[in-house]
Amino acid sequence: MPDTKVSADQLASSVGACIVDHRERAGLDGATLARAAGMAPAYLWRVEQGRSLPSLRNLARLAKALDVSLSALLAEADISSVPLDNRPYERG
Repeated sequence: MPDTKVSADQLASSVGACIVDHRERAGLDGATLARAAGMAPAYLWRVEQGRSLPSLRNLARLAKALDVSLSALLAEADISSVPLDNRPYERG
């Protein structure tokens, strides 16, 4: 079974790199983008560094602030590490 921690880290890093790329193309610094997207600069920094994987809502807010579609924002994201098997279900 694939290590889901490693695959989540790789996905977060890839998504963060996509956001940095679009932010730099837009000529924005992190604080300006964070303000435009209505989020804390520290949170955006964690996302860009691959330390946090943003929710779909936050990805949409970033795409809107960057004036790109959500699909364009994530077009270059590497999803090769995402496992396609079901996660085990544990009753609590």
